[in-house]
Amino acid sequence: MTYFGDDAGAVMNPQWGADNKIYFNAAGLHHPESIYTIDTTGTKLTSILPGVDFLALSPDGKKILYDLSYGLFTCHADGTNIKQIFRYDNNTPNTLLGASWSADSSEIFASYTDYPNGLFGIYRMNSDGTGVQVQILPGFYEYPSVH
Repeated sequence: MTYFGDDAGAVMNPQWGADNKIYFNAAGLHHPESIYTIDTTGTKLTSILPGVDFLALSPDGKKILYDLSYGLFTCHADGTNIKQIFRYDNNTPNTLLGASWSADSSEIFASYTDYPNGLFGIYRMNSDGTGVQVQILPGFYEYPSVH
């Protein structure tokens, strides 16, 4: 579907969108790390958000959830209307190991580790970032998927 393999690159976390596009993280020698879209025929490659880690596309295909070193963000599927929904604590080396939307896009489930404070598990928050720190499953997990 893409030529990132020929560009000494990689494609990660592909997800089908409700708009019949495929969303994914990718990077290559001639293409910076970015969230990209491509249509189902493998054409119309478009960079939406450079330099970010793509986590999940909302089930309705309207929002993207992504991670930067200082927080968790959402935006519209076209990369507009960026909102930081959760700020990481700069005094604690927090690690987000993936996140997923609930089926109705009202909540986000995140795999979170905070080694100094002994916090490990899947946490739930509202899609606007409120209500965080509600642990629903203890332990160490990567890339939760909610259906």
